[in-house]
Amino acid sequence: MVRQMTDSELVRRFYAAWSERDLDGMLEVVDPDVEVEPILGVLYSRESYRGHEDLAGWFREVSARWERFEAHVEKTRRRRDGVTLAFVRLIGHRGEETFEARIAVECCVRDGRIASFRGRDVWEAQEELDINL
Repeated sequence: MVRQMTDSELVRRFYAAWSERDLDGMLEVVDPDVEVEPILGVLYSRESYRGHEDLAGWFREVSARWERFEAHVEKTRRRRDGVTLAFVRLIGHRGEETFEARIAVECCVRDGRIASFRGRDVWEAQEELDINL
């Protein structure tokens, strides 16, 4: 019998696939009707994305702006309401330019797949959980 991944493992797998530019690996762990609200929405053409097709478009949009874009999950915490909060370090590379940011992402899992991502301010999220990175 295959063990189902924990919410934290799903989130880590999604972001590892993103860093490896593995779109199929990303889509494998998200619900077909996934909802995405990136905190850095001002960097994208839209403030929210829904479903595999939109997620793939978001991924292509980010990939077009950066030669390499990495997303490393530094820590995850499951809240009492069942939502997994992931603290993610983003690194974008373009020529000599490097962009770094830390974000928090609320991830809801349904039936063994990520159903939604909602970007949060990292400082607010840390304060809410009383943790430091």
